[in-house]
Amino acid sequence: MRDNLIVASGERPKRLDHYLAGHLRELSRTQLQRLITLGRIRVRGRKAKPSQRVHGGDRIEFQRPPAVPLQAHLSQGLTPLSEDEDILVVDKPAGVVMHPGSGHWDDTIVNAVLHHFLERGAKEILPKLVHRLDKGTSGVVLIAKTLQAHQSLSRQFAEHRITRRYIALVRGAPVLDQDRIELAIGRDRRDGTIVSANASRPKPAVTRYQILHRYGDVAARLLLIPGTGRTHQLRAHLQAIEHPILGDLRYGGPGAGQLGPIPIGRMMLHAEMIGYWHPRTGQYREHFAPMPAELLTLNEVLRSSDDGIR
Repeated sequence: MRDNLIVASGERPKRLDHYLAGHLRELSRTQLQRLITLGRIRVRGRKAKPSQRVHGGDRIEFQRPPAVPLQAHLSQGLTPLSEDEDILVVDKPAGVVMHPGSGHWDDTIVNAVLHHFLERGAKEILPKLVHRLDKGTSGVVLIAKTLQAHQSLSRQFAEHRITRRYIALVRGAPVLDQDRIELAIGRDRRDGTIVSANASRPKPAVTRYQILHRYGDVAARLLLIPGTGRTHQLRAHLQAIEHPILGDLRYGGPGAGQLGPIPIGRMMLHAEMIGYWHPRTGQYREHFAPMPAELLTLNEVLRSSDDGIR
């Protein structure tokens, strides 16, 4: 069964994927683009492209992805950090996607959280994603359990009231011990799967960094504090200053999976902390996700080698 959207008559022409991102918020931009490419989203009855412009009066037909099954079994590897009647905080492992989509219908964080609720007899609760981490990123994630909590946390993100800290191991070491990266980014003109400054409509993005440790001139451990929440922001900003995240094959180039003789098995980016104002109590809270074993191990290898790696 297909649902329909009618573009309002006063709506300015927009790309189809941009328009849908504002109306089907439960789906990510990547999911929408895949659905459009698969022909599950049509404009005026015809197959469309993500970049196609929609105008006032256009009829958009779309077929939602299959419902996420409650019988999900990804409880292994999902570590709850905190839970109350409004919010579940989990430690997301690297290599797991956030929500169901093409190729990942039942092995996602959403499935794991559903399984978590089901095990506790809370069948009526559906997890509501407030923010996302890339598949290769590990760390702390907020899951809203009620509509009110979702609205409050989403508003805090939009108003930049959420505090976030990330740890990254990067190739090389920036000259400055700390700095602010201000670089507007958007979907790359040549490669729509990445973001860069080479975009048709780049949006302002700010990242602050502080060097926690230098491993000679070979690598560094950074504390990253995003001031904005653009897609792939940290990855694109670090690539732009020529210190890509180790293990980031998309932004770090073909050699990102190796540092001298050391193989890098994952993207070395970890969401260490998140802080927010609780939607029910109004109190400020912070939650921390411990450093995963892969980052700790590489950190120790780099410490013991320092500038002996080339």
